[in-house]
Amino acid sequence: MIEKAKQENRIDNPREQDVAMGRGRSYIYYPGNRGLQKFISDGYRRQYAQFDDRNDKTILAETLLQMIKDKGVRFLKRDLDRGTWVEVDDLVAREKVSHLLRSKPSQPEEAAPPLSVNNQIQQQHQQQYQQYQQYQQQQHYQFQNQQIQLQQQAQLQVQAQQQSMQFFFE
Repeated sequence: MIEKAKQENRIDNPREQDVAMGRGRSYIYYPGNRGLQKFISDGYRRQYAQFDDRNDKTILAETLLQMIKDKGVRFLKRDLDRGTWVEVDDLVAREKVSHLLRSKPSQPEEAAPPLSVNNQIQQQHQQQYQQYQQYQQQQHYQFQNQQIQLQQQAQLQVQAQQQSMQFFFE
């Protein structure tokens, strides 16, 4: 049962917004990691540095982690044995956030290629996501148009009833 749960958490290709846990240049330049660095702005770093109490620092890191995860970001670690990715637990993810809060901001000069993610697959995912967004938007507009038509029909029915009532009472 535990092995099945672990297999369900396996991820073949991380999304661009995911944070890749690891060391080295390719991890630093990964889009999700750069997004996390940007999110942990100097404002949060200054706030973190102003806290004297360790509990306050922990609470800030946990709050930021929750904000990040609420945006759908996953913290992933490479499983070298299986060649897949696994989502890490919140404690490990919080340590990553805390580490970024303690460290100086880095300004990488150039972007490195993504972590062994097939660019063609990545482009397909982006296209599918854009198509999905367009589909959602079309569905939303169709729903709005249907609602408007229903409201107009209801108004016409009310007007017809009012006219027939006036004719009846005349």
